[in-house]
Amino acid sequence: MSGVGGWSMAGAAAGALFSVGVILIVRGVPVNRRPGLDARLAPYLRDTIAPSRLLASMPRNQTRLSTLLAPLMGDLARRVDRIMGGSASVRRRLQRAGLPPDVEGFRGEQVVWGALGGAVGSALGLLAILARGASVMPVVLLVVASVLLGVIGRDQWLSRQARLREQLMLAEFPTVAELLALAVSAGEGATGALDRVCRLSRGELSIELGRCLADARAFCQQFFAWYNDQHRHSGIGHMTPHSVHHGQAEQLRGVRQAVLDEAFLATPNRFKGRRPEPHSLPTAVWINPPSPETINPKSSQPCAVNS
Repeated sequence: MSGVGGWSMAGAAAGALFSVGVILIVRGVPVNRRPGLDARLAPYLRDTIAPSRLLASMPRNQTRLSTLLAPLMGDLARRVDRIMGGSASVRRRLQRAGLPPDVEGFRGEQVVWGALGGAVGSALGLLAILARGASVMPVVLLVVASVLLGVIGRDQWLSRQARLREQLMLAEFPTVAELLALAVSAGEGATGALDRVCRLSRGELSIELGRCLADARAFCQQFFAWYNDQHRHSGIGHMTPHSVHHGQAEQLRGVRQAVLDEAFLATPNRFKGRRPEPHSLPTAVWINPPSPETINPKSSQPCAVNS
């Protein structure tokens, strides 16, 4: 016996290690590691086949200890997320701070901060026990409070990072606005002016504008490809703009007519005895139709493209 509080430090440490070992053994039992419904359905819902793990390169700075602790850190991060909540707020603040919107990674950082706070609290409690003979309960409360302070401190630090970055962006706004005005007055378009300013200037606002421009370009590339090659517009006979532009509309309309004729011959009652026809194709299509007096009288009535 140590004589301080009537208990042994070595026995307490051995008991704590034994308890952690029992918990790890229980959690590692195959019954407790059964995959959930999401994990079982995930292979059938993926659009592409995942590459082999043998071809994936491991991070160079990843050690064996971090590899062993990764599952435990993930579980603790999910527990912190369930307790604290506010994932949407964390994601917004991460974006405001210019960080990747990885909520799970941020929760892992909170776990690390909490562990560091717990280590500091344990050290202070041990000093209090050895120097002043403090009782166990205040030391336990000190450790718990230190862990909570570490977890909450990382959250508050994220808010501070977001505020500081917004202040920097506001301070840079007059200069960036002046550069944009000079680029536009020199003949650049809106997109070209943004691209030039993002390439030539350095700052949080320029970085954010560059990200927005890159996101807009990535979205437009996917959207216009779908809009031109896949979406069938009611204003052009439910054809794609690609088919009409390349002269394939008449051929596709003939294929549709053949399918409708086959269906009509098989089940004429379905169409009430009337031969079905596909949608007609306009000979003139306008997005912004001109005034009637400027339209060629030989052309048919213009038709607007509808989505």
